[in-house]
Amino acid sequence: MQITLVRIDDEGRYTTRIQRDDGVRFSIQGVGHHFEVPHDLAHFAVERALRLHTGFWGTIAAGGLFPSMTYEGGRRKPKAAERSKASLKANVRRLVEAEIAVNVFSAAISEGHAQTSAVLRGLLRERLPTLEREITGSKVANVYSGYRQVADQWKALRVGEAMRLIWPSR
Repeated sequence: MQITLVRIDDEGRYTTRIQRDDGVRFSIQGVGHHFEVPHDLAHFAVERALRLHTGFWGTIAAGGLFPSMTYEGGRRKPKAAERSKASLKANVRRLVEAEIAVNVFSAAISEGHAQTSAVLRGLLRERLPTLEREITGSKVANVYSGYRQVADQWKALRVGEAMRLIWPSR
């Protein structure tokens, strides 16, 4: 699936365009632009590093639709709404965990907490008790590295420019 984030202004506002592997296209008016990277981009970095294949981006790739998504084009498969509903229901726990993980990592990174910070580990233990055991030191390092990489790319964009990413198919 191709994800394109377009920088709208110097305040960090953005639009996300999605083209799923089945050719269906959507857009999302960006939210959460008060951190170093847009919220949708933070989801990409964190979910990829933690291998959350049924988080926000994995659910969309599998046909899940969220209320914030606007249909832009492409042929929808029969019973797409039913499949979307089933996907959202099946992934509800991981979707919540992905949202919490993105918020925890975005806050920790923006506040300058190191990868090995006791504050970060405490937040993960407190807010993600079921997932925290799976978040090894190497996964934390991957999150920080991936987050830094997309942050640098995002900062380099001028207004009107786009950043293209690929979410792998499953």
